[in-house]
Parts: sequence; C-alpha cells; structure tokens
Amino acid sequence: MGSLTFIGFGLDGDGRGISLSALEAIEKSDLVYLEIYTNPVNDQISSKLSKLTSKNIKEVSRDFVEDGRKILENSLEKEVVLISPGDPMVATTHTELRVRGEELGIKTKMIHNASILTALPGELGLHTYRIGRVVTLTVNTNISITAVYETVRENLVRGLHT
Repeated sequence: MGSLTFIGFGLDGDGRGISLSALEAIEKSDLVYLEIYTNPVNDQISSKLSKLTSKNIKEVSRDFVEDGRKILENSLEKEVVLISPGDPMVATTHTELRVRGEELGIKTKMIHNASILTALPGELGLHTYRIGRVVTLTVNTNISITAVYETVRENLVRGLHT
C-alpha cells in the first residue's frame, strides 16, 4: 500500500526553507512531484532538491495537479511526495487532492511550512485575528475584477486587513 505526502518548502524560492522531516520523506519516497504554479520558484530548485535527496524531482503543472489522477494512481502502490511552495494545505487544489486520496483509501500526510498567509502579517506588524477574507488577483485569472474590489471593500468596511 502506498501513500501521498504533501510537503511545503516555505517562502524562499530556492528551497532552503525545507524541513529535515520533508527531506527524510523525500528520501523515503518512490516518486517526487514538484508543483511549480502556486508561486514563482527558482529555476534550480529541482536540481537542488535532487542533489540533497538523490531523487529525481518531476516538475508538474497546475493541470497535472488539479487533474490528480496520475498522482493518486501512483499513490495507491508507491510512496509519493508532492512538494509545493509555502504550505501545501493553503491551496484548495491540494486539499481537494488529499480528500480524493483519502476516499480511495490512500494514507495522506502533511509536512507544513510557512506560507505568505502566516508570514506576511507578522512581517508587517498586523494582527492575524484581523485578517479579512483573502483574495488574489493574478495576471492569468478568470476571477472578475469586480469580485476582487468587493472583497477588498468588505474587508475595509469591517475594519479588517486585506
């Protein structure tokens, strides 16, 4: 029986923030995926992690992770790791993949790390209890500009950080 371990490598784009627990999990794995769409990462991160762990790191796209079939199929028989920038459970895609895995009887594990949602308030001196609804506007998005504006407006009206 296999498993699926979600690993966050933190906020530095070159992977130096990865934990010892994460490195151990990678070394014990049969297959390692690195998703490269959540956050811009250093071009050399795959090779750095490969050298640290002697594992072949396969970079994967958003479509590959969102579809998830190959990851879950491999996790039925093999020890699979999915590495992502920040903390893996901040992204709804990873949470959904975990739920699908659990429904298939795949044992899942998380190795958390810092994310922008945990680090930024402290860096700016903001109080985490006053963080409003999170909204992201990216260059390639289907979200309406109006929805972003409304979220920011609602947070401001309620006296919350945006």
